[in-house]
Amino acid sequence: MLALLLLAGHLALGQDYTYVAGQNLGLFEGRQLRAGESLLIPKGVTAYCTFQVVGPGVRIVNEGTWHPSQGALEYGAQLLNAGTLEATFLQINEGLFVNQGQATFQDVPVAAKGRLTNTTTGTLVVTNLLQVAGQLQNCGQLQARNFGYYYDGVEIPCTQVPLPVTLLAFTARAVGHGVLLEWRVASELNAARYEVERSADGRQFAPIGQVTARGATAYSYPDQASPAAVYYRLRSVDTDGQAAYSPVVALAGPALVRRSYYNQLGQRLAGPGPGFYVEVAEYDNAAIERKKYVGQ
Repeated sequence: MLALLLLAGHLALGQDYTYVAGQNLGLFEGRQLRAGESLLIPKGVTAYCTFQVVGPGVRIVNEGTWHPSQGALEYGAQLLNAGTLEATFLQINEGLFVNQGQATFQDVPVAAKGRLTNTTTGTLVVTNLLQVAGQLQNCGQLQARNFGYYYDGVEIPCTQVPLPVTLLAFTARAVGHGVLLEWRVASELNAARYEVERSADGRQFAPIGQVTARGATAYSYPDQASPAAVYYRLRSVDTDGQAAYSPVVALAGPALVRRSYYNQLGQRLAGPGPGFYVEVAEYDNAAIERKKYVGQ
């Protein structure tokens, strides 16, 4: 199953979409990731699909086990591996690959605009050739076998984090009568805190709480008092007072509105207005489950 979470309440607000890969998603069941779209492979999920980056602002987070045949980071795409990732090769042309888990490739060419960070918890194995013309920061276990390691780029020491806060994913999901906000970051430089803001109309936001930056990669914040329709955004604040905002995510009623990748509703749709009725077919291991949602 590859379900599309309709995180945007209105396309006019310029929201992003997040694809969530289901169990045993096949090699040819991937898709193109367009500008602003994200992919999440959750913990406990094994996927074999290959995705193609065709626009800027793409974020990919793997928390499960992922076996794509190959991959390429283009247009400044960001890939965070916090699980197990195995592929023939990963070509980092223009983008960032952060490895916090176990990653194995045959070849990894890093172009001049490419960046590779292997964190203290990361194990990166390249069985043939690691060729770096861009930036490399290795703080974990790195093995380059066979032809080994060819390097003419810039090496970033582990005492220096080369990037400010890089937000890879920001999601909202209904939990009981409340909402759980979760976000992942690739790196933190001079980060002070994260402020969670809420809005009833998607335009006027007010802070409802904050989380102190602690050098982690995953954060969460529970909101126990959410109205029927609610919008959220994340404000990242540096130690010098500078701030940046995440894309807005939206919940309609008690659950996220979903539409299936395999469904004929595969085109982008505006968020459901009052009384809007959606029937979604979700495909998982050949079983079909139909769910109905009513816009609030």
